[in-house]
Amino acid sequence: MVRLVFICLCAVALTACFSATPKPRHLLAELEGWRLSYTARGAGSYHLFVSDADGANRRQIDRIGGDKQQPNWSPDGGRIAFRWVPRNGDPTLLALIDSDGSNFVNLSKLTGLRGMSPSWSPDGKRLVSAATSQDRAPNGLYIMNADGSHAHRISPAGREAQYAAWSPDGRRIAFTYVVGGGFDLFSIHPDGTQLRRLTQDGSVGQNNWPMWSADSRQIAWGKADAIWVMDADGSDKRFVTRAGGVPAAWAPGPSIAFGCRGMDGKIGLCAIRQDGTGLTHLLGGATANFPGWRPHGR
Repeated sequence: MVRLVFICLCAVALTACFSATPKPRHLLAELEGWRLSYTARGAGSYHLFVSDADGANRRQIDRIGGDKQQPNWSPDGGRIAFRWVPRNGDPTLLALIDSDGSNFVNLSKLTGLRGMSPSWSPDGKRLVSAATSQDRAPNGLYIMNADGSHAHRISPAGREAQYAAWSPDGRRIAFTYVVGGGFDLFSIHPDGTQLRRLTQDGSVGQNNWPMWSADSRQIAWGKADAIWVMDADGSDKRFVTRAGGVPAAWAPGPSIAFGCRGMDGKIGLCAIRQDGTGLTHLLGGATANFPGWRPHGR
């Protein structure tokens, strides 16, 4: 009888211990105060929108004709750089707009470059983009001042580069290189030195869209139909989720936002922690694409 009582007391104690362990917060609670930019259909084109992570306080930013893609907030939250497709079949242009919808700037007109995925330097003074100045020429990495001046190439000529992302600490730029017909991730210093290969898949590679963590220590990316995370030097690669994939966003946000399929089968946005926990639908399940975190408190 004494032994039985002891076992029961132990069981009660263990139950108390486990019940006292704090449960992880719901991801939407962690995202309180964070706002997302994204693209969504409106008035015949895909426009730039911003809202809370749960979809509240939604606001359309631009009224410009043509589709907008890949919005990227400036570090001070005052401007958005994006890819602009004026009409079907047109070259994709680089553009800027203030967060209140004013002061639209056609960067391609200023620089002579057409490209994709513009990304800000941490001080907000420069942009990097995978771009080209010639029809049918492969994109290279170009850095330019935010006013469009001093645009110059930093990657070797003759190799196609895509999806550049400037690290939050300013030290490196991660991007996709086409390697033997496949896609691998590399990083490079902003001055064009110290090219480093991060993935090694070569002709069968399906690595795209690198995203830095806020502390610049890790990079998330899309690999085929999944999202992975690795250390910034390419080591310790870990699977995160197959619930969706790129286009996606991480820094400056606390979690990875990405495109996912909702209950109605349409593409919306989800978020997940870097360790693969907390998968959550964003924007109340609304249809959207190309997420980007607005700097917190801006």
